This record gives sequence, structure tokens and C-alpha cells, in this order.
Amino acid sequence: MEQSGREGHILVWMRDAILADRVRSTFGEARYRTTWAAALPEAIAAVDREFPSAVACTLLGKTPSLMDLETLLAYRALGRHFASLPPLPIWALTEHAAELAREIDLLDLPVRLVPLASGAEELVRQVCAALRGERCEQCERRTDHELDSREVLLLLEKPEQARFLARYLAARGIRARVVRGPDEALGRLRRRGAGILVCGDFTLRQGAGSALWGWLERQGHRLPVLLVASDGEWLTHVSPLALPQGIVNVLAQPIQVGALEAALRRLLRLSTGPGAGGPICGNALGGHVARGAGVFTRH
Repeated sequence: MEQSGREGHILVWMRDAILADRVRSTFGEARYRTTWAAALPEAIAAVDREFPSAVACTLLGKTPSLMDLETLLAYRALGRHFASLPPLPIWALTEHAAELAREIDLLDLPVRLVPLASGAEELVRQVCAALRGERCEQCERRTDHELDSREVLLLLEKPEQARFLARYLAARGIRARVVRGPDEALGRLRRRGAGILVCGDFTLRQGAGSALWGWLERQGHRLPVLLVASDGEWLTHVSPLALPQGIVNVLAQPIQVGALEAALRRLLRLSTGPGAGGPICGNALGGHVARGAGVFTRH
């Protein structure tokens, strides 16, 4: 069951319904939305549906257990072959803090323990303090043009993957719109523009993408493009000179969504949100890439 609010979303994972109601009520007073899960399948479904900013739970000998938390974190990182989500911070109310602390350190889990004697209110206080210290930029009243200039267009070969990323980014306070093909993307850009284009490399392997890349080429560097490469091995061999103008980063699948979010925030000049990913590395080519000759081919 979900509870509405305005500040963000918290997954409350507790078997005890009375305690969960109290915790959710306290979060509600702090203007956070919450979803309650009593078991692991419900928690996984909530993470996949709501993309919460944090988990507030219990470690009291019943579900959730430390193994349950490991499973949830592993699913978040590995549950989809095309995208890996950043770690989800967890706060756990427990009466075995000293014992569990050693296990958590060994497992290197992002779990913060709150002694049971401190009470549920302290659990809520710590979560709120951490999230508000890194809170997402809140929506302000802007003109349509200003909103369009902050919008991210998502053009991937599989629309369901783009929709997943759009839902995640929306939960993080970043406006994203899915377009179904190069022609739709070009029409949207011509009519209203956008802040950034996140584009799959399939558009460079088919004639339908020629008009889009030709238009982007004529715009110079006015529209940053993040290219998603389906072949990670290709990234180790491609020359920047083979890439079209305007591509500022190349990401390989599985997409490190935290790195994608960090790049979007930097390019859109948005503040850092809670749990945002760090600097791009490994699968990305930093900085502007030199101007290429248009559509490239793989060798």
C-alpha cells in the first residue's frame, strides 16, 4: 500500500504492521511518500515500480533478514540486463547492532543500523536528514520553453527499456520523454527542442537515422547527445573521429544508471539528488568528442 506525500519516496519494509503504520505516519508528517512491504517479493516489486530513494526496515530476527536485504540490493543492481541501478541506502532498526555491524562490514552493504532502543522516530529522523542533505531539485514554475530545455529525450532500440529509464529519471526529478524512432525524435526536436538526447547506436546502423543525425550535425554542439552502445567491446576500439558531432559521452550496456543520471544532471545543471551516481568512468568517453564524418560503421 502506498501513501502520498511530496518530498520523495521511502520503502518501509517491516513485518509488524502496527510499527510500519507508525513509521509511515511519521514519514508522512515529514512529507515523504511511502510504500509498505511485509515480505521480499513485495519489496522487490516496490523497488521496480517506485524507485524509492531509501529503505527503512527492521532487522529483528524476522523478515526482512540480512539475506533478504542482500537479495534486494542484488536485484536492484542485476535485475535487468540492460541497466544497473545504483546502490539503495538502507536504514535498519535492530536490537543486535554490534553483531550485525560486523557482518555488514564484511559484506560491504549500504546498511546503516539504528539501535532499537532509539525508537522508530530516530530511524525516520536519520533517513530524512540524509535525504534532505542531498535532496533533488524541486519542480518550480517555468515557462514551456524552459521546461523543454530541461527535458531529456530517450531514443532506444527497445521502447520498453526507454520507458524503464524514463520512470527512474522521473522518480529522481529529471523530466524524460520516450520517442519511438528517429523520425519521431526529429519531429519533436524541430517543434519544441530538448535539453539532451539519449540515443541508441541502432540509429547509426540504419538509413532511418540519417535525417536525425544530419539535423544534429547542422546544429553543431547546441544539443548534447549521450550515445548508448549495444556492443561494449566495440567501445574499446572505436575512434572518436568516427563519431558524429555533438556526442559528449558514450555508455555501454548494461547502462550504469547512476552514471547516466550524474551526466544528465551535469549537462542540465541540476543539483545532485539523493543516491545519485558518481562521475562517469569505464564505459564512458569523457568530454566532447571530435567531429566525425556522420554515420559510422563497425569493423
